[in-house]
Amino acid sequence: MLSVTPHGHSTMLEAITRVVRTMHLYTDLGELTGYDYAPKSIKGKDWSGGAYPEQLWEFEAGDPTRVMGYYLADANGRVLLTEEFGVGADGKQGYDIGRKGDRIAVTVALNLQSTQEA
Repeated sequence: MLSVTPHGHSTMLEAITRVVRTMHLYTDLGELTGYDYAPKSIKGKDWSGGAYPEQLWEFEAGDPTRVMGYYLADANGRVLLTEEFGVGADGKQGYDIGRKGDRIAVTVALNLQSTQEA
């Protein structure tokens, strides 16, 4: 198993955050469509220590659907990182949307395990 040093940690975070360009929501069928949804643009200068400010989506009404998580993509649309949402109060993974005004907020925090540098 590889261990990441503190220098390696900051170098990898910088490399990752430099290429992330968009944040997308997905369902079990792929990227969310409808509901006045659009991916969020990600700006490299807004990252701080592997964290990105909260991104908020507010939706229009539509057929109920469950949003399972989000992914980060590069400028060519290639998926770089994904995260599934946790289990909600209803005991199911993700968030249901379908009513006007439903919201999902995402704050990205990239964490890499690191070891003490010798």
